[in-house]
Amino acid sequence: MPRKLAPLAAPPSALHGLGLPTFKTNQTFVRIHRLEHDPAFWGRTGNNRFDAPTGAYGVLYAAENFDGAFIETFGDVSPKTVSVNSLTVRGAATVAPQRELQLVDLAGPGLSQLGLDARICTDDHALSQAWSQALWSHPSSLDGIWYAARHDAGQRSVALFDRAASAVAAKAVIGLMDSPQDAITARAVEKYGFLLLP
Repeated sequence: MPRKLAPLAAPPSALHGLGLPTFKTNQTFVRIHRLEHDPAFWGRTGNNRFDAPTGAYGVLYAAENFDGAFIETFGDVSPKTVSVNSLTVRGAATVAPQRELQLVDLAGPGLSQLGLDARICTDDHALSQAWSQALWSHPSSLDGIWYAARHDAGQRSVALFDRAASAVAAKAVIGLMDSPQDAITARAVEKYGFLLLP
């Protein structure tokens, strides 16, 4: 009989008294955004994995490289198609830390240390958001969450809490279909098996 996994636990009440596993970085991240909007979007919609469940704080999502940003942006599209227009209206931006960021590690050993597994990055958003709220309110006041992308576990992403807004500079760089970015975009479309529509 196939083994049945126990459900992931909600954040324990004792979490605030525990040390958190952290990942420290000053690397520059990549973000895909609509060109009509500022690249720094600290969302409070509740629609994304680590959003605040009550809208108490904003979250900015980015990735360690362009492929990660691409699959986090388009990974939920079904069927797996992207149109030229959906790419043309978007651009790549950099998110550059102005100091070292301290992130909760949900992409490595930190998962086990917190009693979690990779499902926190793939399962229902309600539990992920509950953990986000608990980690955001932890006395350590960390800057965000480091985690594996749901559609490509080899890619790492970051969900930054808006307390880090003054610690990062988001800058629009280039449209996804502008040269030479268009070639990089085309490679990501092919890599992830998308059909490109006119």
